[in-house]
Amino acid sequence: QIIEVLVAGDTASESDEDFTVTLSNASGAAIVTADANGTIQNDDGVPLTLISDVLGSGAASALVGHTVTSEAVVVGDYQDCAGSNGDLNGFFVQEEDADADGDALTSEGLVLFDGRSPAVDVNVGDVVQVTGTVGEFFDATQLSDVTGSVKGTDSLPTAAIVNLPAAASTTNDDGDFIAD
Repeated sequence: QIIEVLVAGDTASESDEDFTVTLSNASGAAIVTADANGTIQNDDGVPLTLISDVLGSGAASALVGHTVTSEAVVVGDYQDCAGSNGDLNGFFVQEEDADADGDALTSEGLVLFDGRSPAVDVNVGDVVQVTGTVGEFFDATQLSDVTGSVKGTDSLPTAAIVNLPAAASTTNDDGDFIAD
């Protein structure tokens, strides 16, 4: 006999998912094979890489040179190149709270460098799915050669609390903190 398993579709990129069907309490028949395994194959696009996996827990990303796709919330927009937003030619994203890994040695935030002609125009609060090449710039992990799209909007993720002075902080001659 054939059993049909209906799957509620979604549009979230995810890995293939395995499942098991177990038959029991047959009426008027004997169950010869009670368990059957199946796989729901991902048909939603490219798999996503969590920001914490892009950054890793070391001094530099283990994925430097690789192309990855991530989905996160825009928490800083510095794309305008007109001077009012710092001319950083990019934007910052942070993983949604539900995707945070809880590991103090990794980060949930990432810089996306998209140059003076951004491929994805974003605003703070946009949920973006971006693909780019992992690199290190002044000892900070970033994605460059960014492509992607805005998927919607969301509330901003929980901000990280950073207590200063940190053990590795540096100050200038005036006593102001300098990013390490």
